Amino acid sequence: MDLFSGGLKKMRDPFTAGLLSFIIPGIGQLYNGRILAGILWLIITPGFWIGSGGTLGWICHIIAAYTAYSYAKDHPVRYHSARSFRLMSDLSRQD
Repeated sequence: MDLFSGGLKKMRDPFTAGLLSFIIPGIGQLYNGRILAGILWLIITPGFWIGSGGTLGWICHIIAAYTAYSYAKDHPVRYHSARSFRLMSDLSRQD
Protein backbone atom coordinates (compact mmCIF):
# COMPACT_ATOMS: atom_id res chain seq x y z
CA MET A 1 0.00 0.00 0.00
CA ASP A 2 1.25 3.44 -0.90
CA LEU A 3 0.35 6.93 0.10
CA PHE A 4 -1.09 8.65 -2.98
CA SER A 5 -2.61 12.13 -3.20
CA GLY A 6 -3.32 12.37 0.51
CA GLY A 7 -5.02 8.98 0.70
CA LEU A 8 -4.25 5.32 0.83
CA LYS A 9 -3.97 3.52 -2.52
CA LYS A 10 -5.00 -0.10 -2.71
CA MET A 11 -5.13 -2.17 -5.89
CA ARG A 12 -8.05 -4.38 -6.90
CA ASP A 13 -7.26 -7.64 -8.65
CA PRO A 14 -9.80 -8.44 -11.42
CA PHE A 15 -9.05 -12.18 -11.30
CA THR A 16 -9.65 -12.34 -7.54
CA ALA A 17 -12.90 -10.36 -7.84
CA GLY A 18 -14.18 -12.60 -10.63
CA LEU A 19 -13.21 -15.81 -8.86
CA LEU A 20 -14.81 -14.73 -5.58
CA SER A 21 -18.06 -13.87 -7.34
CA PHE A 22 -18.01 -17.09 -9.32
CA ILE A 23 -17.70 -19.13 -6.13
CA ILE A 24 -20.26 -17.06 -4.18
CA PRO A 25 -22.04 -14.38 -6.23
CA GLY A 26 -21.76 -11.01 -4.51
CA ILE A 27 -18.48 -11.61 -2.69
CA GLY A 28 -16.47 -10.20 -5.61
CA GLN A 29 -18.63 -7.08 -5.54
CA LEU A 30 -17.99 -6.73 -1.80
CA TYR A 31 -14.25 -7.14 -2.49
CA ASN A 32 -14.55 -4.27 -4.99
CA GLY A 33 -16.25 -2.08 -2.37
CA ARG A 34 -19.68 -2.23 -4.02
CA ILE A 35 -21.63 -3.15 -0.90
CA LEU A 36 -25.17 -2.74 -2.25
CA ALA A 37 -24.44 -4.69 -5.44
CA GLY A 38 -22.85 -7.46 -3.39
CA ILE A 39 -25.83 -7.75 -1.07
CA LEU A 40 -28.22 -7.82 -4.03
CA TRP A 41 -26.28 -10.65 -5.70
CA LEU A 42 -26.20 -12.56 -2.40
CA ILE A 43 -29.99 -12.27 -2.14
CA ILE A 44 -30.98 -12.73 -5.80
CA THR A 45 -28.85 -15.74 -6.71
CA PRO A 46 -30.31 -18.25 -4.21
CA GLY A 47 -33.78 -17.25 -5.41
CA PHE A 48 -32.83 -18.10 -8.97
CA TRP A 49 -31.25 -21.39 -7.88
CA ILE A 50 -34.39 -22.45 -6.03
CA GLY A 51 -36.91 -20.99 -8.47
CA SER A 52 -35.41 -22.50 -11.61
CA GLY A 53 -34.07 -25.77 -10.29
CA GLY A 54 -30.49 -24.61 -10.77
CA THR A 55 -30.54 -23.47 -14.39
CA LEU A 56 -30.67 -19.73 -13.76
CA GLY A 57 -28.41 -20.06 -10.74
CA TRP A 58 -25.43 -20.84 -12.97
CA ILE A 59 -26.28 -17.87 -15.17
CA CYS A 60 -26.23 -15.63 -12.06
CA HIS A 61 -22.82 -17.02 -11.10
CA ILE A 62 -21.40 -16.19 -14.52
CA ILE A 63 -22.95 -12.70 -14.68
CA ALA A 64 -21.85 -11.86 -11.13
CA ALA A 65 -18.30 -13.04 -11.86
CA TYR A 66 -18.14 -11.02 -15.09
CA THR A 67 -19.46 -7.83 -13.48
CA ALA A 68 -17.03 -8.13 -10.55
CA TYR A 69 -14.13 -8.79 -12.94
CA SER A 70 -14.99 -5.92 -15.28
CA TYR A 71 -15.50 -3.42 -12.42
CA ALA A 72 -12.13 -4.33 -10.88
CA LYS A 73 -10.49 -4.08 -14.31
CA ASP A 74 -12.03 -0.65 -15.03
CA HIS A 75 -11.44 0.70 -11.49
CA PRO A 76 -8.17 -0.89 -10.31
CA VAL A 77 -7.34 1.69 -7.65
CA ARG A 78 -9.27 2.18 -4.44
CA TYR A 79 -8.65 5.53 -2.72
CA HIS A 80 -9.26 6.22 0.92
CA SER A 81 -9.44 9.69 2.33
CA ALA A 82 -6.67 10.97 4.56
CA ARG A 83 -9.16 10.91 7.44
CA SER A 84 -9.78 7.16 7.08
CA PHE A 85 -6.02 6.61 6.81
CA ARG A 86 -5.50 8.45 10.11
CA LEU A 87 -8.31 6.44 11.69
CA MET A 88 -6.75 3.15 10.56
CA SER A 89 -3.35 4.31 11.86
CA ASP A 90 -4.84 5.26 15.23
CA LEU A 91 -6.59 1.89 15.53
CA SER A 92 -3.42 -0.03 14.74
CA ARG A 93 -1.46 1.91 17.38
CA GLN A 94 -3.96 0.99 20.11
CA ASP A 95 -2.92 -2.69 20.04
